[in-house]
Amino acid sequence: MAAAVSVQLVPLRRLAPVTALLCEALRREAGRCWSELVALHVASRGGKWLTERELKALSKGGRFRLHSQSVQALAEKLIANVDTARTNRTQEQEAGAEPTTRFPYREKPYQTVTWKGQAVRVEGERLVLPNGRTQADLVLPLPARFHGADIRQVELLWRADHYQMALTIAEPPPKPDEQPAPDERAAGQVAGVDLGEVNLAAVCTQDGQALVVNGRLLRHLKQLRNKRHAAYAERQARCKKGSRRWKQLQRQKSRTSAKLYRQQRNILHQASRKVIDFAEAHSVNELAIGDVRDIADGVAKGRHANQKISQWPHGQFRRYLKEKGERRGMRSTLTGEAYSTRTCSCCGHCHPSAPRGRVFRCSGCGTTIHRDANGAANICSKQVYGRYAAVQVKHTMHRQAAAVRVPTRAKVAGSKRAVSPPGDGTPPEASPFTGR
Repeated sequence: MAAAVSVQLVPLRRLAPVTALLCEALRREAGRCWSELVALHVASRGGKWLTERELKALSKGGRFRLHSQSVQALAEKLIANVDTARTNRTQEQEAGAEPTTRFPYREKPYQTVTWKGQAVRVEGERLVLPNGRTQADLVLPLPARFHGADIRQVELLWRADHYQMALTIAEPPPKPDEQPAPDERAAGQVAGVDLGEVNLAAVCTQDGQALVVNGRLLRHLKQLRNKRHAAYAERQARCKKGSRRWKQLQRQKSRTSAKLYRQQRNILHQASRKVIDFAEAHSVNELAIGDVRDIADGVAKGRHANQKISQWPHGQFRRYLKEKGERRGMRSTLTGEAYSTRTCSCCGHCHPSAPRGRVFRCSGCGTTIHRDANGAANICSKQVYGRYAAVQVKHTMHRQAAAVRVPTRAKVAGSKRAVSPPGDGTPPEASPFTGR
């Protein structure tokens, strides 16, 4: 059985100028390597396509100022992208549509640099990453919490205004006394998970215990991000594209997106942990997650609704649930949720339209229940019994997804970093939301 691994992000701020220049040179060299590999693969598509082994052979010889395993990782990444594109095109053809997914073809000025476990050395409080015979080693500080960790892979990333490391760490196997007995796992129950844009998740177990995780804070942050981006776009429209001022605004806009991504990741991690803790407390061994991957296909819901759905991170949240659940011995499955929201979990009456607001009121039996908890109960019922209305909600708890302090209007207005209203010539880069 493969060892469980986790990925830890380590920001690299206040690097020495020499180290920062080396990081940029490595990422630029990785971009050159990626561009040449893509060009070789594109040239071979007229006949026999290059395989991963052939790409690795063509990239040997010390042509790039990178570690040999870093070059191999780029070849593996390219072939993985080709396989994904081929799978997507096959699915599009099976659905009767013209394939629109393209195989990798673009050159990139920068690319992620990867070091595998054999090339990673830990020397005291430093992480030494070799880059071949013609390039100096990259030496980075290693936080104390990772000194004794089993580091399997290191990636060098760029995020808006700073570099960061992605450390793939092998987790130690659980102790025998921490592992539940096989009969205890088999005795667990199933919980249905209804994903939503307003409430991130609603969970309902077979015995009717429900949890609703509120996600309005994440919606607020996304709306704030959209307003900030609109303000930047308005100011960029007054500048010549590519000018010094335009690039400055673009960097500030990137910092805004990077900060929202970190806040979103934090909120989703906290929300998924609340769901898994609730499931573990009720002896759940299987999560039946409603499948919403095709929710935006084929239907125009209006400009505002389309924006909310396109920015809904249900895939990222579902991945967090799966990863955290597997660490607790839970398996995750995707279950169709068609008409689960408009079907009463008590009597099975299906309403002609989805309920308005957060409360579901059944016209058949008069039941009043939380809308998302009703959907979660139906998902659980379908997974266990193959039909809706076999599981009823008995008790519902409400939790906030995360506790993040957001500055009030008075505090923002009175701070030195306050944002002036649009139109006075002052750029919005001083916003407490866009700053780091």
